[in-house]
Amino acid sequence: MKSNFVIPLVVFMSVCLGIGGSVASHGVKDLDVQDSTIAVVAYFWKGDTMKYVLTQTALTVDDGDTLVSDTTFSEEFMIVVLDSTAKGYKMELIPLSFEYKEDPTDDVANGMMATLQDYFKDLKAVFTIDEYGALKSLDNWKEVRDRMKGGIKIMLDSLYSTPDGLEKFMPRSQLEGLLTLMYSTEAGVLKGYDELTTLFLLHGNVFDIGRTTVDDTDKDSSFTTLYVGYEPLDEYGTELDYNIFGTTVTKYTADETSDMLGGVFNILLDDTIANGVNRALKDSLDFGMTVTQVEDYHLFFNGWPKLMRAQKIVKFGSRTKITTDEIDWKYRSWRQYAVKRDEYQTTSF
Repeated sequence: MKSNFVIPLVVFMSVCLGIGGSVASHGVKDLDVQDSTIAVVAYFWKGDTMKYVLTQTALTVDDGDTLVSDTTFSEEFMIVVLDSTAKGYKMELIPLSFEYKEDPTDDVANGMMATLQDYFKDLKAVFTIDEYGALKSLDNWKEVRDRMKGGIKIMLDSLYSTPDGLEKFMPRSQLEGLLTLMYSTEAGVLKGYDELTTLFLLHGNVFDIGRTTVDDTDKDSSFTTLYVGYEPLDEYGTELDYNIFGTTVTKYTADETSDMLGGVFNILLDDTIANGVNRALKDSLDFGMTVTQVEDYHLFFNGWPKLMRAQKIVKFGSRTKITTDEIDWKYRSWRQYAVKRDEYQTTSF
């Protein structure tokens, strides 16, 4: 992919991540757990350790033909419980390794990712979850924020180093200001940790066992279907492990799609260019967009995530973009009981 299209696409997909909702549930505090429900609650101990591998893959399809199919990156990391109290847990995320699959056609992206990988490789995150396991705070968020500021500068130095005219239609100051603002608060920094938000997304909630259709979003053309139940015991599982699977489909008209794209262009592009692009969109866009969010979450009986997978399918005209984020366990040690998965294999939908 050409470097001058990387950031607009990334931001557009980030916008889409907030579209269509996700699995819905009752809060633990609001509902007594019954035989017909499953509660996602943390039962951790000081010293508990989990190793995970996060893998992100991307697929682009145009009129049924695959244009790009690739593993973007994989990351191995460890979660350790530093302290356990009646009010919650203090934990630490420790990065272990990061592998980025280079694109032979894009030297800019390769160099940028290699630099960022080295820049963040020793950055640990100390965070707190409540007694149920819901993510509460990032204790060292200011340290992470300051490191992110440096990372943004490194990334933009690389992106704007090529004489491809990027500055003319996407001023660096606007993009740098937007990215800096995104990571200027604790909440913003936490959003940058996909590992944490994914692993502890469901904790503190109760789900009805069986099939449920949820229609409580603000948009009429969006609905979610949930399937919740216990898993059969396998070689690496434990009794009472459970699975929560959800699908959300949201449809947008041509006007809604044009407005969303226009909002992205207004933020990133030079005003004159953005106005021209928006006019062209209004005049020519005659199709809408469908966003499908597929979520498949598997957890051990004690609330430790086993396999957390989310896939987003964005259909825009004849082209479909599919991105899959998956976090799978590789090693677990609970109260001095350790199990290593002998054969680790990343799976996908």
